[in-house]
Amino acid sequence: MIQIASFHPQYQFAGTEFVEGVKDREIDSLGLDKQRLAKIGVRAILTMIYDHGFVHADLHPGNILFQPDYKVYFIDLGLVGEIDETRRNGLAATILGLARNDGPTVARFMYDGSPRKLVTDYNVYEKDVCALVNMLHQRSMDDFEMSEAIGAVFDICRRHKLHADPAFTTINIAMIVVEGLGKKLAPELDLFTYIQPYLMQVVARAPVTASTPRPAMEPDRPGVEVSEADHELNRESDDTDIGPGSGVGL
Repeated sequence: MIQIASFHPQYQFAGTEFVEGVKDREIDSLGLDKQRLAKIGVRAILTMIYDHGFVHADLHPGNILFQPDYKVYFIDLGLVGEIDETRRNGLAATILGLARNDGPTVARFMYDGSPRKLVTDYNVYEKDVCALVNMLHQRSMDDFEMSEAIGAVFDICRRHKLHADPAFTTINIAMIVVEGLGKKLAPELDLFTYIQPYLMQVVARAPVTASTPRPAMEPDRPGVEVSEADHELNRESDDTDIGPGSGVGL
């Protein structure tokens, strides 16, 4: 279960709520299934961003607490960001494009999501993105890091004077924390493969325009069993509901 502090709108002051729990470095003392905990955290972040449209803007391991009954607490929500549907869809499509070796889609969504476009030659920019995506795609899943891939795309954007959407940066920080926490708790969990079915659902329900092509929905990365992962992720998230004082049951 994911739990966050309760919200009391009837009071006109800021308060705090004491939460018992341990940090990730002490998780062994609880004797819990680490892969189960990792999946709870991953699912919570995905739901927070893509279903509810907000992101904990100061999410780091110190702001995540674990309890013996498989409750995971996010604390210190004094800084959060609101993410509109267009940005959510764009980031989901970008991550899927990285997984599918679909460089043109990655380039297009990063371009369309930029608040300031100073690219002098779009074809050269797209070629650089495609070369990077193809290089990343040649790696084995064990060597693939989502945070590194997204960071490399941002480096190309900076080189071509394409200003990244600040909302993307906030989301990427959260995703980097999730990836790091997942690898620490359950290094055997293929996190990138695990989240793909969820992102496919996000992209599938998004409106399509002529300028923003939908990425390929069929998996083409060796070793990705999307059908099984899709079934598992759907089953686990049937009762997903995250909000003040509520949780995600597992």
